[in-house]
Amino acid sequence: MKSYSTEAVVINLINDLSHQIELLPKDSIVRAKDLFEPELWRSSPKKIHLELGYLLADLVRQNMLPLVAAGKASNNHKQYIVI
Repeated sequence: MKSYSTEAVVINLINDLSHQIELLPKDSIVRAKDLFEPELWRSSPKKIHLELGYLLADLVRQNMLPLVAAGKASNNHKQYIVI
């Protein structure tokens, strides 16, 4: 079994998210679930959704993705604007 470093996992996540973000129009508003493969999101438990959301928010705070925080939706999901 191949082991992965935390750094490698984060780099892969940044690359995957960056690719998804490139496909979106600038100034569009997105939520975390909009940036992940629908099958991954549907098949994973809420705990994983929360962890992915925290990772995404942290990457945005560190300016590692072309997104800015845009408050929360009515369902309390954090939203981002594509820049």
